[in-house]
Amino acid sequence: MPAEHGVPKDRTSSGEHFSTLDRNGIAKLVRNNPSAQVISMTNLQNRFGENGEKFMPSLFQAIQTVRVRSADGEIIELIRDGHHRAKYLDNNFDTLIGTEESPGRFPHFRIPKQDVTKDVLFMFGEKQTGEKPTALSMTQYWLDVLPYTHQHAEVEKKRTISHLLTGWQNAVGRTLAERYSGFAALCVMTDPTLNFSDYFATEPDGEKLVETLSEMQNIISQANIPRAEVKKEAALLIYEDAESIGGREEGKRQLQGLFGLPSVASKFEDKDLPEYNDALFGAFRRAGGKITNNIDLYYKIFIDPAYTKSAIRTILAAQSPLRQLQALDHQMAIDRRKEEYKQKTGKTDLTVIEERFLSKGFVDPSFIMTISEEITTARRRITFLPPGSEQGKEIQRRIDGLLNSSRDQIHAALNNLQSAVADSLLVKKVEQSATSEQPITEGRELLFLRGFSRNLKQQLERAVAEKEALSAKNQQLSERISDLEQVLDDAGIIYQKEDK
Repeated sequence: MPAEHGVPKDRTSSGEHFSTLDRNGIAKLVRNNPSAQVISMTNLQNRFGENGEKFMPSLFQAIQTVRVRSADGEIIELIRDGHHRAKYLDNNFDTLIGTEESPGRFPHFRIPKQDVTKDVLFMFGEKQTGEKPTALSMTQYWLDVLPYTHQHAEVEKKRTISHLLTGWQNAVGRTLAERYSGFAALCVMTDPTLNFSDYFATEPDGEKLVETLSEMQNIISQANIPRAEVKKEAALLIYEDAESIGGREEGKRQLQGLFGLPSVASKFEDKDLPEYNDALFGAFRRAGGKITNNIDLYYKIFIDPAYTKSAIRTILAAQSPLRQLQALDHQMAIDRRKEEYKQKTGKTDLTVIEERFLSKGFVDPSFIMTISEEITTARRRITFLPPGSEQGKEIQRRIDGLLNSSRDQIHAALNNLQSAVADSLLVKKVEQSATSEQPITEGRELLFLRGFSRNLKQQLERAVAEKEALSAKNQQLSERISDLEQVLDDAGIIYQKEDK
């Protein structure tokens, strides 16, 4: 056998089995292993050169494969070690090997492949079982391929996620995969607000789902991929129409798997799915490189029961989904406060003032009702004043100030309004005393004053408190002056106050 072959004809000792691949064989192997599309160009150039000038058949290592049994019982051949080598030879077969009619640089080279299933099963301890298996499970394959993926740090994260996305159906079976895609599984698995064991507890075949998700979680942990990056990396593969997960159509199918999740399925009817999946895919395309930021937003609106079908459609169609979501969240928060306020107060309808302050974020019913009462009282007070009077204008300015005040200004604005109303009464009293007219406490004014008595008492209490504070301050100043004068006198210095 020429040295170019680089592999014995056949060897089965120690569970090893060698064979060779022709043009169709290597093409089929790469086609059945889409993760081979995730390659490190640095690795390829270091090993084979930019134009294949470093390729040496005698040093070519066999592509290692294992047999894997899917959950549906199908046996598939997956690459264990040699994704880069397989992809390189598939791309450059005609140049390196060629055909009889058009031979390549190494026409006698045969691509070596080594089936190591038996040895890998031995490593997993399967030899101790009763009936010896002849293939790995999908989750065993995920674990076994990790060390070889780790050798290529440049693409480790992307290839690991590709393995999980494309292997999901083989891990759980076609029926479950048609309802929950690998992408949906990764989203739930990495959601810090969900316990996926509880989330799928009542679902058909929930035990199988939870078992597989636990295995995936273990893979992610061993691959040292931060939880927050898993969903983003998967979303990027979908956005890129990555061949490593099957291209655009497979990407759309992965997205559609979100609609099968328990808290999502209840929002949609079957007839809605094509429209909304197209809308979601369209949002992915528009997001561009920002998809890694937007994916958490998209996942949130689907998984959270608070977001209706209509809300989802609006956000997916928005040019700025984040701003649209923030506006929607703000309005939903206001609506919740209004409902809670109605329940606490027993009201069915709200006044304009109540709605305004609930919209500002105030939630205490007693405080909102106090504000509403004070504004109503102030407006009534204006009706007792002459049209266009300065007192009426000042009260209206204070009302406007209260209505437009922020949370940290609200108490001061309320005090200002109460002071303005009280001041208008004092002005009225002074005017009447000067003209010897009837006292303010007669007629309609008396009714107003009685209704305003609480406000007046508050104003009086504040005035008394301020006076007491000033009296205490004056006392402190008097003592300070006395001390300073004593110091000057002891020093023999005569102090005389300067005229201003």
